[in-house]
This record gives sequence, structure tokens and C-alpha cells, in this order.
Amino acid sequence: MQTQKRSEHKENSKLWWDERFASVKEGTFLYSKEPSGFLMNYLDLIPTGGKILDIACGEGRNAAALAAKGFQVSALDFSQVALERAQKFISSLP
Repeated sequence: MQTQKRSEHKENSKLWWDERFASVKEGTFLYSKEPSGFLMNYLDLIPTGGKILDIACGEGRNAAALAAKGFQVSALDFSQVALERAQKFISSLP
């Protein structure tokens, strides 16, 4: 993970997250493009084809993985920058 410069915005505020996501270089991810290992380990507990709401979806790594497994996914984040990055990431997938 890259080193972040100190923000002038309150930690975990919308502006703070916008700034964090905006600081990530094109083609890279704040965390990873791979879905959460925890999520994937417990995926079998979710009914097949179930509806999932991914709250604080960030760059969309979990939403993309869940959709690829056949789930109906709605993803949201209060960072517009994160949502734009998620849309770009998901659009790039086969």
C-alpha cells in the first residue's frame, strides 16, 4: 500500500475518502482488485442468486466478484470518486 500524505479533512469523512481514492494512481487500487478473502471464505452461506447490498463498496472489488458468481448486487459508497473508480473497474471486466 502506498504512503498517504496527511489530509486536511476529518478522518473517514466523505472528503477524506474522496481524497484517498483520488490519490491512487490510474490502474492501481487503494486496497486490491481481488475480493476480500473473508467474503470469499463465507460465500457459501449466501443463498445462490441472492440479492446483496454492498455498503461502502469502495472500488467495487467485492461487488464485482459477487456479480461474477451470479448474485444480484447493488453497491453504494458515499465517495463519488470511489464509485467512479468502481464503475470503471467493473466496466473493464470481461
